Amino acid sequence: CTADDDGANIGTRKQDWYIERKYHNLKEEVVNNRIFCLNMNMLHNAITKAEKNMHSHFAKHLCASNCLSCEYYKIAPFSCITTDHITAIILYCDYCDLTFCL
Repeated sequence: CTADDDGANIGTRKQDWYIERKYHNLKEEVVNNRIFCLNMNMLHNAITKAEKNMHSHFAKHLCASNCLSCEYYKIAPFSCITTDHITAIILYCDYCDLTFCL
């Protein structure tokens, strides 16, 4: 499907929002990327925080919907959130220097 965005990204195709994976996993991306690398201690702290959050009632029930966006982002409908998802959010929110480089 090549539906055009009619929201904030008007004039683009929704399927263009998806970015192909460049790294095998999140750890590899965080410590080996060319934009802003974090050290292993920073990554470990973020993963520990994410694992703690995964045990919350809220996270245990967070799942993708079955909307059209799932197709664009290559997310399986009704799949549950993972520790990597929460780790990515924590990295974005807790490390301002990383966020600035994105």
